[in-house]
Amino acid sequence: MYNPYEWQYNSTLIHFLPQKLMHLPTHHTLVLADWHLGKIEHFRKNGAFVPAVTSEKEYHLIQAIINDLQLKRIILLGDLFHSELNKDWFDFVEFLQINYKIEFILTKGNHDILPPAFYELENLKVVDFFQIDDIIFTHEKQKVDPHQLNVIGHHHPGIAIRGRARQSYRLPCFYLENKVLIMPAFGEMTGLYMYKNSDQNIIFPILGNEIIEYNP
Repeated sequence: MYNPYEWQYNSTLIHFLPQKLMHLPTHHTLVLADWHLGKIEHFRKNGAFVPAVTSEKEYHLIQAIINDLQLKRIILLGDLFHSELNKDWFDFVEFLQINYKIEFILTKGNHDILPPAFYELENLKVVDFFQIDDIIFTHEKQKVDPHQLNVIGHHHPGIAIRGRARQSYRLPCFYLENKVLIMPAFGEMTGLYMYKNSDQNIIFPILGNEIIEYNP
């Protein structure tokens, strides 16, 4: 169902999932970045003409993964909630209550601006960084030890892949450069920051239900 792309950093097995998620199977941990809950409601409230997209599909996906992969922890790499308080935050609180046995770790991002009291939930822990083995999880790039990998969000990475007849496809991707791995944005309508391939990076585009290593 999830069609993972297997990758390994030192002793840690990592699965890149085409659902724009990362799974660490031996640690029963799921990682997602930049959900931006509440963004659509925020735009509509401020007069922007955007479709009334809900997060129901995303919740169903994460719930299925929790059940299927027997998760114990979910790491949220910042920008969980986009802006000021709206209904989407209370939907998230309900989701945490349903999954009260799951540990949720939030590495707070620049859009996580709700008052601190809102984050005081029983199974939600807000931190500057979180570490598993030699991997440091943060929202934005941090200085880490040379042997460590820094997994981050924030940038919403994408890559343009050229096809036949001058066609070009803009795809979300996992982007690795100088021991910094940037996760694709999980949320709807988050946009893409387009990266170019070079000798210094490795790009893993998401092609439908498949992830490939892209070397043009």
